Amino acid sequence: MNVKILKSEQNKYYLNIKNSLFSLIGFLLFFFYLFNITKTYPYYFSWDMNLAVTIDNILLRSEKYSSLLAHPGFGMNLLLLLTTKILSIMGYLSIDSLTDIASALDPISCVAELSQIIQLHSPFLITMILFSVWISLCVMLKTNTTQSILIFLVLSLSESNIIHSSFIRVGTYSIFFFSLSIFFSVLFLKSENLINKHLCLFISGVFIGLSFLTKIQMLFLLVLPLLLIFFSDFPNGKKRSYELSVNSLVNINFINIIFFATLAILSFFILIPSDFNSWMSDEEYGKLTFVFLMFITFFSFLFINALFLVNKRKIKSLLRLIFLFLLLFFIPLLSHRSIEPIFMGYFSKKVLTIICIYSVLVLWYFLIVLFFEKINKFLFSKSFVKNKILSLSYFFKKIDKKYLSITTVFISGFLFSFLFHFLVFTDLNMSINYLLYDFKVIFFRSTFYEINMDIILNQIIHKTIFYYKEIFINSMITLIITLGYYKNYININYKTLLIILSLFFISHFNLYFGTRLYVDYDTIFIDYPINIFSVVGLITIYNKVYFQKIKIKIFCFSTFLFIIFLNINQFISAEELSKHHAHHYRWQDTRWKEGAYLGGNQQAYTNLIKSKYNEDNADLACRIGVFQKSRLLDAKYVFPNQNINQKHIGILHKGFPTMIGQPNFKISSYPKELKNAIVIDNLTLEISGKGLFAPDSFSYPSFKNLDSQRNLLAICPRLDLDIYFFTDEPLNGDIFFTNKNIILYLKKYYKGSEKFLNDYANRKLSSKLEIVMEKNKSEKIFYGYRIINFTELDINRISGSGFFVIKQPMVPL
Repeated sequence: MNVKILKSEQNKYYLNIKNSLFSLIGFLLFFFYLFNITKTYPYYFSWDMNLAVTIDNILLRSEKYSSLLAHPGFGMNLLLLLTTKILSIMGYLSIDSLTDIASALDPISCVAELSQIIQLHSPFLITMILFSVWISLCVMLKTNTTQSILIFLVLSLSESNIIHSSFIRVGTYSIFFFSLSIFFSVLFLKSENLINKHLCLFISGVFIGLSFLTKIQMLFLLVLPLLLIFFSDFPNGKKRSYELSVNSLVNINFINIIFFATLAILSFFILIPSDFNSWMSDEEYGKLTFVFLMFITFFSFLFINALFLVNKRKIKSLLRLIFLFLLLFFIPLLSHRSIEPIFMGYFSKKVLTIICIYSVLVLWYFLIVLFFEKINKFLFSKSFVKNKILSLSYFFKKIDKKYLSITTVFISGFLFSFLFHFLVFTDLNMSINYLLYDFKVIFFRSTFYEINMDIILNQIIHKTIFYYKEIFINSMITLIITLGYYKNYININYKTLLIILSLFFISHFNLYFGTRLYVDYDTIFIDYPINIFSVVGLITIYNKVYFQKIKIKIFCFSTFLFIIFLNINQFISAEELSKHHAHHYRWQDTRWKEGAYLGGNQQAYTNLIKSKYNEDNADLACRIGVFQKSRLLDAKYVFPNQNINQKHIGILHKGFPTMIGQPNFKISSYPKELKNAIVIDNLTLEISGKGLFAPDSFSYPSFKNLDSQRNLLAICPRLDLDIYFFTDEPLNGDIFFTNKNIILYLKKYYKGSEKFLNDYANRKLSSKLEIVMEKNKSEKIFYGYRIINFTELDINRISGSGFFVIKQPMVPL
């Protein structure tokens, strides 16, 4: 945000042309390599997320709740909602909602198209992750050119980049937001303008919130951007001025804890409907979890910390305000209606117990507020209690107000990210419910994994064995820094040491307890945190150790090369292992006819597909869905002046419709040579160019808009494509030659042989074919005319129904 920082001496190398070219070439090669990998995988490679995410995107664009809440996946859904709407406007997507799917000739191909488009997000996201983390570490650590190259290689050669480019995974989006949070935290450090610092820190908190709302697995990594901010500040020996006023600290933390508590109470007493089949909890309302207790404790700590900075009068006013909020919370409690009520027909036994306990707590709190002065005098009259309160007050006041300010603004951005739910639906009530459902899933859902000491010890042992190389390297880095500090061989203070130890603990605690062993798509939650710590540790040793400098630099360089070697080894084998390590999530193309998960809102998709296909046709559509891109491109080539999309393309096979306006008429018989050919229903589509679409050449000029009153559909044959027009009105063929006289008139402009124009103007149709369509017992016969040469068809002169058929040279299946 501040261009001046790029001109400083310590960041000078970023303006070097050589380094800029290296970065550009490196990232382009990285992106196109991942892009090529993504394109080699079919749309159905991973049914659980490829299909589930695609259906949820369709549901959200249809103003319906998404069905999959398990992750809960909100950040991913929000981003995809934005990008798919943009792509639809640009014409790259054929469907917007369930209504579009219902009107499509071949809905499964439309869904396959959307799935592949969403899958193509992955290489873009991973490249952005790499760039954000790489540039953030380079700027924060003030690396030189060699160090920047080494960091790039360490991050880019992580196996998770390969794995996550092959399919759609919610973890990719979560780490994407996480990387943006790190990026904006570094912008906060480098910005000199106070408003920019506020904004960057707040945005960093917003992105870490979206990361958490996308994947609860981010729980242990939420503080990592904050730790990097603190780490960057300590080694410089000077403190940047960033402090909020006492009143601002108290007010913001008060709003934060009230906002969090309000969401907690409202979400706890809302019942997640059966539309969400992935609630994954046996409790009716959920229960208090470790995650909720951890967050409410953290918010309380920040508020109490700020409270100790103000006078008693302010404290008493805040206590009264809190009491008012506590009274307001009776509204959702008393308006709640339980599933199995036993009291007055409204409340269950559990809810009634909660209301009674809450009433007692509010009463006690009211007495504290009422007798605040007397309680205060009584407590300070006891020397022991007084000393404890004073020592507690000293503890909180001793905490640097600067870092309290940073944490407060950061956590405000985190909470603000929850309000993004209001961008999803036009219905305010649906948006509020969606927000509360996600909050409930995160904070009040008990884990569906069994937890006991045997499992924990087993996990620790197996993960230590599996990741022994990474653990050994990082343990060695930590040990060198720790010993260097105590031996005074490294120029860091104890706060920097604490931050490095915290980074080591968090990244490895996440490895042991935040990821699953042998689950390849969890590697992204391991690779980036572990690599970030390795880079921070090695650069710190390289720059700060002043004992045996030559040996230390050789050690750091050798360790970097060893990490790169390990990553290359895993990188090479990752693609083949990911592709061929088949399990129940892989290679199930027929899932697209059933839906990812039965029940819930996804049942709307399942019911729609079953109404459009029988069992055999659905299987065929799933397989032909792989070729939907080539079929669409061929259709666009043949009809250049129409905006044809996947919705207008069908399959010439028994049981399939051929016209969107007559979906109940299905093919009962057809010429076998046209089996599985492309059906195009485009007679009702708008024609963009209403003039002559004659072939261009040096000697035959292209004349446009010779007759703007006609809807002339240009039909461009190709050597490898057989094109047919089928209609239920027998034609004499003249309708295809409406521009014959115009073409003959153009002879005077033609400088070559007239034979070409005569043949072109007098081209003929070949013999007829027949397709029979049936609806119940009624029958329609469509007569087919093969189109060999370029033709302009006057749409206005067609009185009956019709459609086109394109036979490709190698028709699949």
